[in-house]
Amino acid sequence: MNDGQGVFNRRSQKVLDKPYSGKCVTKIDYDRDGDIDILIGNRIIPQSYPIAAPSLLLENENGMLVDRTKDIVPQLAEVGIVNDIVITDLNGDGWDDFITVGEWTGIHRFRNDHGVFVKEQDTLLRNLAGWWLSIQETDVNSDGKPDFVVGNVGENIKHKASKDKPFKVYANDFDNTGNLDIVLSSPYKGEYVPVRGRECSSQQMPMIAEKFKTYSSFAQASLVDIYGEDKLTDAYVRQAVTFKSILLLNNGEGDFTIHNLPHYAQMFPLLDMVEEDLNQDGFADLIIAGCIYDTEVETPRLDNGHGLVLLSNKSDGYFLGDQDQYRIFIPGDVKSLQTIAIADEEYLLAAKNDDVLSIFKVDR
Repeated sequence: MNDGQGVFNRRSQKVLDKPYSGKCVTKIDYDRDGDIDILIGNRIIPQSYPIAAPSLLLENENGMLVDRTKDIVPQLAEVGIVNDIVITDLNGDGWDDFITVGEWTGIHRFRNDHGVFVKEQDTLLRNLAGWWLSIQETDVNSDGKPDFVVGNVGENIKHKASKDKPFKVYANDFDNTGNLDIVLSSPYKGEYVPVRGRECSSQQMPMIAEKFKTYSSFAQASLVDIYGEDKLTDAYVRQAVTFKSILLLNNGEGDFTIHNLPHYAQMFPLLDMVEEDLNQDGFADLIIAGCIYDTEVETPRLDNGHGLVLLSNKSDGYFLGDQDQYRIFIPGDVKSLQTIAIADEEYLLAAKNDDVLSIFKVDR
C-alpha cells in the first residue's frame, strides 16, 4: 500500500496467501463503486499442466480483497487456462465487460449485467480453441466500435491444428507412478497418434519401451494401442484448432468477423502488442513481438518474434509496414511491450527473460 509519499508497505491479504500459477492481473471496477477491483487470470494447478486453475474476481472492500468469483462470475471457472484478459465495454452501456484468452481454450466474452457477469453464448469464438497468448483492444477502421487483436503461437511451429484435424493434449497418470503424464497427439489416417517418438515417450514413461520393443512397432501404434482406452477416457483432454493470430472485427450488436493477421505476423508467438498511430493517418497501427526460448521437449525454440510493425488498412486488417521506415529489432527472449511518455517524447519498452530492458524512441 502506498503511504502517500511514494513508500510502499506490504499489506497481508488472506485471499492471496495460497500459491497461484498465474499469468495476468487486470484492474476492473465491475460494480461501479469507484474503487479498483481485481481480475486474476490463472494458468494451471501447480505441477499439473495443462489442468487449469480457477481464475478469480477479487472485490475491493475498503482496501481488502475478497474472492467474489462464485457470486459474480461463476462461469469464469469453465474457461480453462487464462493467459490474458482485456477489460472493455462491449455494448456501450457504461459497465466494464471483459474477454479472456488462453491455451487450449476458445475466446470467451463476459458481459457485465449491472454488477453480475454473464458469459456470452458465442459458439464461433468459444469453439475457436488455440494457444492464445494475448489480446489487445483497438479500432482498426476508426468506426467507434472496439475491435480486438488476439495473439496466438503462430504457424512457424512443428505442430499443426485445424477444425478438421484438432491438435490434442491428454493428461493422466498413464503409467501408474503417481505422477501426471502429458501426451500430445495429432490425427493420422483417421486415428490419433502420439506426436513424440518412442525414445522421448519412453523417457517419460519407461513402460512404453517394455510394451513396444522396436521403433517400428511404436510407429504403427495408435494412442489407444499405447495407453489403453480406459486411461484415455479418464484423461483430462483439451484441443487446439488454430495457431493463427487474428483480428476480431466488430460488426456491431455483439457480432465479430475473424480476419487473419498478415503472413509475417504468423511467424512467431504474438506475446504482446501496443497500438500506435505510427503514420499519423488517424488509424491505429500495431507493434507486435514475442519469443519462447523455453519450449517443450523436441520442439525448437520460437525465436523469430523480435518486433514487427503492422499498419492499418483502414478497413478490416493490417499490412506490413515498409521495412526501411518501420523496421524494429528487439534482441532477446521478448515477452512484453509497453509505451510510455517522458518529457513529451514517446518511448517503447520491451521486457525480456534474463536480459535488460530495451528502450526505443518512437519517432513519427
